[in-house]
Amino acid sequence: MESSKLHKLLGKAYRMHEKRSLAELSKINITPGQYCILNYLSRHDGCIQKDLSLHCGLEPSVVTNMLSGMLKSGLVRRESDASDRRAWHVLVTERGVQFHRQAEEILTNIDSISLEGFSDREKALFQSYLIRMYHNLKKAEKQK
Repeated sequence: MESSKLHKLLGKAYRMHEKRSLAELSKINITPGQYCILNYLSRHDGCIQKDLSLHCGLEPSVVTNMLSGMLKSGLVRRESDASDRRAWHVLVTERGVQFHRQAEEILTNIDSISLEGFSDREKALFQSYLIRMYHNLKKAEKQK
């Protein structure tokens, strides 16, 4: 396979997956960025904003703006750090937990649609190939 074809195929699949994800998540008023934050908080509740920025690959100012909207929506809350008044801990609310569950169901369904007709072995191989591609690209990035 030519690399240009791989690039095109990956791009087309990504754009279609993203389009479908955006459409479905918008039905519950969640953006992919908000989902990323809720997903990280589901495992690291009480982390600081800097961790969210690093994990989600978003600029700190973007995370600050997103969290403002999520605070207004009641999805998260903030607590100041007693040892560092500049740091804020972000905690998910019960409403945030419910929205995270809904988003997980939506994205699991999109993944199922995406892999329809694949055998369990093909799914496992495909995921292992994507992981290997990611690591190859990450390694190449570090070597620059």
